[in-house]
Amino acid sequence: MNALKPETLKRFTHFGKLTASPLKTRFAVLASKANEKENTYHHQLMVGDLKELKTVLNLKESTQFIFLNDDELLIETAQTKSEIKASKNQESFALYTYHIPSKKLKKTAELPFKVSFQSVLSSDLILITLQATPTTVKRVLMTLKERKADLKTHLKDKLYEDINQLPYYFNGSGFITEKRTYLGVYQLKDGSIKLITQDDFDVDHVSVNPSLDTIYFTGQPFKDFGQPGSQLYTCSVSTLKPKVEEASLNYSIRDVWFLGDKPVVLATDRKTYGNNESSQLYTLEKGLKPWLNPDLSIGNTIGSDVRYLGSKKVIQGPTITFTVTEKDHSALYQLNHEGLKKIQDVEGAIDGLIEVNDQFVAVYLGITTLQEVVTFKPHQPMKNLTRKNAFLNKEFKPFTPTPVTVDLKTHQVEGFIILPDTKGKVPAILDIHGGPKTVYGAVYYHEMQVWASLGYAVFFCNPRGSDGKGDAFADLRGQYGQIDYEDFMAFTDHVLNHYPIDKDKVYITGGSYGGFMTNWAISQTHRFKAAVTQRSISNWLSFYGTSDIGSTFGVDQTGGHPLHDRDKLWDQSPLKHALKIKIPLRFIHSDQDYRCPVEQAQQLYAVLKNNGVDTDLVWFKNENHELSRSGKPHARIKRLYAIQDWFKKYGGHR
Repeated sequence: MNALKPETLKRFTHFGKLTASPLKTRFAVLASKANEKENTYHHQLMVGDLKELKTVLNLKESTQFIFLNDDELLIETAQTKSEIKASKNQESFALYTYHIPSKKLKKTAELPFKVSFQSVLSSDLILITLQATPTTVKRVLMTLKERKADLKTHLKDKLYEDINQLPYYFNGSGFITEKRTYLGVYQLKDGSIKLITQDDFDVDHVSVNPSLDTIYFTGQPFKDFGQPGSQLYTCSVSTLKPKVEEASLNYSIRDVWFLGDKPVVLATDRKTYGNNESSQLYTLEKGLKPWLNPDLSIGNTIGSDVRYLGSKKVIQGPTITFTVTEKDHSALYQLNHEGLKKIQDVEGAIDGLIEVNDQFVAVYLGITTLQEVVTFKPHQPMKNLTRKNAFLNKEFKPFTPTPVTVDLKTHQVEGFIILPDTKGKVPAILDIHGGPKTVYGAVYYHEMQVWASLGYAVFFCNPRGSDGKGDAFADLRGQYGQIDYEDFMAFTDHVLNHYPIDKDKVYITGGSYGGFMTNWAISQTHRFKAAVTQRSISNWLSFYGTSDIGSTFGVDQTGGHPLHDRDKLWDQSPLKHALKIKIPLRFIHSDQDYRCPVEQAQQLYAVLKNNGVDTDLVWFKNENHELSRSGKPHARIKRLYAIQDWFKKYGGHR
């Protein structure tokens, strides 16, 4: 068998935007793959049923489509040179309809903005969202010629940013000064757009009831200071005039589902566990009425670096079926008018879930397999509809993680170890997840598989602060570097004492929260030989004013404000303990990371460099916080080599 290498990821296919047709007779999904020549990702639109799934169109870099009916799709795609040019220049975006039985593609319109399709309200009306500013949104009413002139006029805006709000940038979106997400409708017959929300509002989640007569959306009035959470609004399709549900003002509304035609609101008041508190279920009966508080992590927070586009993971109807993260795997739950019950545990991760002809269709990520589209019924074997990634197990031999449980006085720390095919004692890498409210599971993780192929044992765990075990276990507010550090060290002790590991060659790495913990750990212990910290936090005081979420997340998670609780934030900052760091440390950071800004790396790097510690900084240009997961292919490969080369320099693999 061949050894897995960083560049193997160029061959991976990722599945996303899994969508069922209105009558649930067929479905569509995007198959995304790295385009090495353009150093980006291209998306193939696949359409099928329970028997077969075929590629019907290359959407290139576009990802927007929606079923108009069971036989027809509406797609935003540039198919000609002029359309590609217009799209890149933000002048116009072409819409096509694709008739599935006849395989005919027909151009229908050109829109002034890239829109996101939300729902089909009627044969002529599509609910959409779009991003614009109060100045640029006027292009909705302009002709193409007028739009070109307007775009040219505003080119000077690219020379500077006039900042008057907070946050003023957002990871993955760049500068967002005065940008809003507008809700509107697109009329197929005349190609016009009518806005539902205005300049003083910013939209978040959007849902439509099964009767297609009421729109539910969340968001908040646009102010100069962003606040966590959002309010719930309803809007009649007949009038398109929204109204706020007053009882939602003190809640963070995360989504609206429908049990039959009855809305079920996923929300939290954040009073017990702060901004990361799991959603409770409410009914909407003259205001929000508490219904169920299951203390479940709804959705999928199992980390991996082999996904690209996401998919919804909920099926709505007479019952609601949805995914939950439990400990380190996915589980399926079902909700009806009587309550909630688990219907199945899934070994691995469900990355997308729909229903077609009374069967589940899912994007499934396995223990040693990459994403594929599968069908199944509860407690029955999954059947592959795709085998795009079958090469992985034919040409390579992915390593299977072994579960590891450490029993402590008050709780268990659960995790895994991947052992290489090497006799005798081996070097090892402790890999720490981000979040912190996410989890590591027994799913394929490319970086870990590459390191195991090089001869490392890779061990990883879910300490206190992680998801999947309820809010109390995940509550790390004001305790960063304390109870979580205790769990990491206990897990490390257990692994080193029970597996054939060379204790003089143990390394540590992690990203985001994992980068914070890497910085923290090496300032508290010298047991690691070398470290790589990625997109990390080193100083909670400056994080407050530089991160896109710093003034909300930072205050919530540290339990203090930098002006009023300076010592509290400083005590939780690795930078305070920087002079204790003696081991070689490599920083990996992106200059457009607005979640954990690059200054977090710069501060600690400067201190270590001036203190004579062997350190360097790998600075990725034009990448953001998602470098390891959805960064440009060449950058993702460079990152993996940067990690393994650093460990090799300090006695790791040969």
